[in-house]
Amino acid sequence: MTINAGPDYTIPRGTAFILKAVGADANAANVTYTWEQNDSATGASSGNNSIVTANKTTGPTFRSVPPTTNPDRYMPKLSSVLNNMLTADWETVSNVGRALNFTLTGRDNVAGGGQTKTDPMRVNVNAATGPFTVTSQNTDGIIWMPGQTQTITWNVAGTTAAPINTANVNILMSTDNGQTFTTVLAANTPNDGSETITVPNNTAPFCRIKIEAVGNIYYAVNQKTFSNGFQVTTTCNTYTNSNAVAIPDAATAFSTSVINVPGGANVVISDVNVGVNITHSYVSDLTLVAVSPNNTQVVLWQEQCGTNSNINAVFDDMGNNVTCTAITGNIKPMGTLSSFNGLNASGNWLLGFVDPYPQDAGTLNSWSVQICSQTTQPLSNNDFTLENFTLYPNPNKGSFTVEFNANGANDVKISIHDMRGREVYNKSYQNSGLFSGNIQMGSIQTGVYMVTVENGGRKVVKKIVVE
Repeated sequence: MTINAGPDYTIPRGTAFILKAVGADANAANVTYTWEQNDSATGASSGNNSIVTANKTTGPTFRSVPPTTNPDRYMPKLSSVLNNMLTADWETVSNVGRALNFTLTGRDNVAGGGQTKTDPMRVNVNAATGPFTVTSQNTDGIIWMPGQTQTITWNVAGTTAAPINTANVNILMSTDNGQTFTTVLAANTPNDGSETITVPNNTAPFCRIKIEAVGNIYYAVNQKTFSNGFQVTTTCNTYTNSNAVAIPDAATAFSTSVINVPGGANVVISDVNVGVNITHSYVSDLTLVAVSPNNTQVVLWQEQCGTNSNINAVFDDMGNNVTCTAITGNIKPMGTLSSFNGLNASGNWLLGFVDPYPQDAGTLNSWSVQICSQTTQPLSNNDFTLENFTLYPNPNKGSFTVEFNANGANDVKISIHDMRGREVYNKSYQNSGLFSGNIQMGSIQTGVYMVTVENGGRKVVKKIVVE
């Protein structure tokens, strides 16, 4: 068998990359691959100092994972990058100049006579360049429509110059929330930080942008999903258990508290946040785990912050890194709550907690689970069929007029959503043939809003700007 880890590369600091291998076996066996970092720690970065950090200059920053038939490995893993977590518990990009040495192991898995091959390669992180980032499509509620022109921007961050020398990039779009990037928006385009593209016809509610270096292995994705030809509405509900529960000292097993999400909330999860209010000295004694109704488990907290006391925080994938001086506000969990995305919300949610050490006890005062779901609505040309429809002025100050020829005896319904999908206006009007209605949004923040006008099975969705 043969394997090839590829050439050495130089990449910008603070930037994700993909290790790419090629392998073959004369017996057409099922070759599996393992990428492992082969950097020994010094005395200063071993033992208690061996934790993964972006500023380590020696020692490993990526854990080993089991072999897979996929020869490529995303560094860090793609799910972390899509959650904007370039530094996680077991993997991190490097924010300092250093060499990352990797060894590729290939196995042909032939029973009774298997072969193994290895091949090393090096990734040099250049401290004078980077991070390479996508700077557009990074806010909630962005809607593209096929045929439009859109501008994509990125921070070149010195990558066109030596020693990286990336002259061109590929700009790709995902229509499955970042799992694959199969739509090419621009191929081999100059690495100049801006590209205007024509929106393709493959509509989807959850899209992402990926910009990858041509002739190198580094890349970046935008921070938020956006839609192409869809309106996406987000609804969030919070469920709380306020019954205080003692946290046993020196426990040998987890205790649990339950929140029931009723069957009427039969929704597919798009986001979960977990709030916890705990009184406890030495919070480093504690491990907290959130468990969904289908038994998916996410570690929220695991023996962190030494002698500090009490936790009153919301665990959120988009939260801040934990600062032990005050464990409050929105903070990142130990695991990733996005593991719950796509599951059904209904049923019993559990918060598991354990303090296996003696001398310090405490109380779970309350906890909550916020569950968000999303509904999608295609914005096809067939929707725009209201006769003689006009909306003016646009932009406006929160007051505008809608006019069109109404259909039959059906009432006119007008609703307005902000770009996060939250409804800010909803009213029905009696049909009078030629409809003319002045809409007063009241005290509304400046921004972009989607106006939906419905009448007799016909509908128009228009974007307005409130100044």
